[in-house]
Amino acid sequence: SLGIALLLGATTRGLGNAQTAGRYLEAVRRAQSHLAEIGVISPLKPGEIFGDDGGGFLWRTRISPPLVSPPAPGRPAVKPLALYSVETSIAWQEGTARRQVVLRSKRTGPP
Repeated sequence: SLGIALLLGATTRGLGNAQTAGRYLEAVRRAQSHLAEIGVISPLKPGEIFGDDGGGFLWRTRISPPLVSPPAPGRPAVKPLALYSVETSIAWQEGTARRQVVLRSKRTGPP
């Protein structure tokens, strides 16, 4: 009976781990989707936006102020580009644990 109890405990933990892994995969897909929207659907401007993504997931996207390099001396003036740091996180509650996935990227755009 002790062996059966240990086997059932291991099975329960294995199923729980599989469920957690599935939630992480879903969170990564959701975060990738939010990152892909930046500069296409959502404007590329510094700040923070967040919301409820459904299914118990909450999302947050932060866009940092851009890094802009001054034009090099002696070079013709060209339209400047800026480099933005973008971070998207997806969080969810799993039992008593708060889980989170964070993806970071860079985007170029007008300053």
